[in-house]
Amino acid sequence: MAMARPRDMKLGSKVSVEPHRHEGIFIARGEEDALVTKNLVPGEAFYNEQRVTVQNFLYI
Repeated sequence: MAMARPRDMKLGSKVSVEPHRHEGIFIARGEEDALVTKNLVPGEAFYNEQRVTVQNFLYI
């Protein structure tokens, strides 16, 4: 499990990100849960999606 911070939220907001049962899909658990995927081009956003920065990511 990793801790993440959505870029559009204030600095104190924390979200936990855990793997989903399907490969390449993750669940961001916070005030509201969301399905997320890993960005193939780090630093680039397409289609106006919300990006989440993950710190201390553990590859399981």
